[in-house]
Amino acid sequence: MDYFKTKENTIQHAMIRKGVIDNWMMYKVDYPNGSTYECDFRAVCVFRGMTSVDKLKDSEFRTSIIKEIWPEKTRLDIAAEFNEVIDFRYAHIYHMKDALIPEATTNNLMVVNFMDVQADNRKEYIEMETGVFKPLHHARYKSGKMIDWVVAQRIIPYGSEIQPDYITIDKFQPYPDMHNPNFKKEFEEAHPTKNFVKTMDRMAELRTVIKPEIWRTVPIDKVN
Repeated sequence: MDYFKTKENTIQHAMIRKGVIDNWMMYKVDYPNGSTYECDFRAVCVFRGMTSVDKLKDSEFRTSIIKEIWPEKTRLDIAAEFNEVIDFRYAHIYHMKDALIPEATTNNLMVVNFMDVQADNRKEYIEMETGVFKPLHHARYKSGKMIDWVVAQRIIPYGSEIQPDYITIDKFQPYPDMHNPNFKKEFEEAHPTKNFVKTMDRMAELRTVIKPEIWRTVPIDKVN
């Protein structure tokens, strides 16, 4: 973790200053946890578009960043330090389809739902998320029970054999706000003409929840 709070933090803030990324955050996976789970931490970079992603993948650009920060080191030196302390599993790129707040928000806790959506269901699934569930989340946001909500589609890597296809992110501050015993009541207040059971059944048909995770923000100092 010290590597991320020092070297990786310095590199990512250099990327922010150069306009390659908008923001980066570290999260500890609170749930599930244990030695058998795939990840203890998640790192998130926020990009404006694929041009920035291509820039980040450019080895010459990354080398120039390292030389600018640590003239005595090479990119391979930093990579060796990274590999010594981090068991890197994979990287996915998601395209944000909708959110309550377009800009990235600061929060303490996130419930991240990883989902598989068949190609024939994707249009209706997004319509359900944005047309039915977004207004419900917005009501919770206005009441102070939620900080933000995001739905995003995975674009890299791609292929039918790779899961998940979509994620939703529910952002909160304290743990109690994550628990919602009044979900049915809040749904009916947001959609008085819709049938709660039929709507939930249809959403279950449109997507399969692969796994939920709870992420907690890791405080990291800003580097000027």
